[in-house]
Amino acid sequence: MLKNKMDWLEQLQPEKHIHLIGVGGIGMAGLAILLHERGMHISGCDVVSNRQTAYLQACGIPIDFDHDVTHLEPCDLLIRSSAVSLDTEEVQEAMHRCIPVIQRGYVLAELVRDRICIAVAGSHGKTSTAAILSQLLQSGFSIGGEIEGGVGLACDGRWMVTELDESDGTLTQFQPDYTILTNVDDDHLDHHGSPAELNSCFEQLILQTKKMVFYDASDSRSAAICAGYEKCKPIILDSDAKRIPFPGAYNQQNAAAALMVADQFIPREVSQTRLAEVKPVRRRFESLYQNKGIEIIADYAHHPTEINALIEATRECEYQRILAIFQPHRYSRTYAFKAEFASVLAKLDRVILVPVYPASEWWIEGGDSKDIVSICHKKGWKHIHEHQQLDSAWQEMLSSLKRGDLLLLIGAGNIDQLRSKINQVEQII
Repeated sequence: MLKNKMDWLEQLQPEKHIHLIGVGGIGMAGLAILLHERGMHISGCDVVSNRQTAYLQACGIPIDFDHDVTHLEPCDLLIRSSAVSLDTEEVQEAMHRCIPVIQRGYVLAELVRDRICIAVAGSHGKTSTAAILSQLLQSGFSIGGEIEGGVGLACDGRWMVTELDESDGTLTQFQPDYTILTNVDDDHLDHHGSPAELNSCFEQLILQTKKMVFYDASDSRSAAICAGYEKCKPIILDSDAKRIPFPGAYNQQNAAAALMVADQFIPREVSQTRLAEVKPVRRRFESLYQNKGIEIIADYAHHPTEINALIEATRECEYQRILAIFQPHRYSRTYAFKAEFASVLAKLDRVILVPVYPASEWWIEGGDSKDIVSICHKKGWKHIHEHQQLDSAWQEMLSSLKRGDLLLLIGAGNIDQLRSKINQVEQII
């Protein structure tokens, strides 16, 4: 496909035309912004419109909502999301025309190579940690989420806080000045093949980090990966980190990591002031509704560890019942962790599962929402069941809401569509 690195690297120049396929993904949209800021002609396409594509269009970037080879005219470089198959018509045609085709992670690594790069890696908590740190430093950033308050999807800067993606292994392309390793959990083994290979990917990043790595010593796998490296420093949870204006022990841990890195650049007094004013990331414990004794929170959690942390955070608030609509993300993840999902969801008072959001995957037997529900029912957890449609799940949950309830909308797929229905709560309470 590519003869060598220079086939695509020489195209990262002002006035070059770069097309991004799968541009509606949050990471791809952020990359489009960074390339646009550096003077390249950017276009993109995706199969559906969303919040990210609307933002790109508002920035003057043309977006098409289909896949067509005409998008390649003109095109000097095609960047694809890891969710986009090499068999896609545009990708095949680009290769036929000898247009370089490259994944997002490789390009992002090049864009930050001449910046002071702070990488945030790990299985969980990357986006929140990176968002906190970028606000403490008031730096450039490229993260897997949207910071509330109109900050945008990404921005360039001399300091770049960069969230790295372990799902496709491209994090090994980075040579950051500093790294935060939040934790390591078995995920994306469909790509890595084994836990050992996943560990090796993070260890390679540590080797390539120029100065220091900050890691969670309470996470056994992170501690094992970092053992023996003098550059690796454990994250210390101090009183400043506990002042973050978000609930949950995991947010305190994220803040602690961000503060330790910020200490390398700015006085702690400045960090303290800015920490009190940090804005959350959209869909990370995001309160969508709070009235009449009812609260609705949206959260991106899509792994059992993340959902458990979310539930623990809700325990800090006084609710009579905690309810949830949960949309699993990817058949492979659902298959691998269905027992763990069942055990975690059982902690809630009522749960409705909706069909898996496939994220470009093909269906896998044993990896469906009904398989989680089946485990729950075999264990006698009858408060967990499924609906085939988001709308019907919402309507059933809506009809049962009462004062003292917290409703969680959990998942990384299109469950966020339900936020458009939040105003219906006022009509029934």
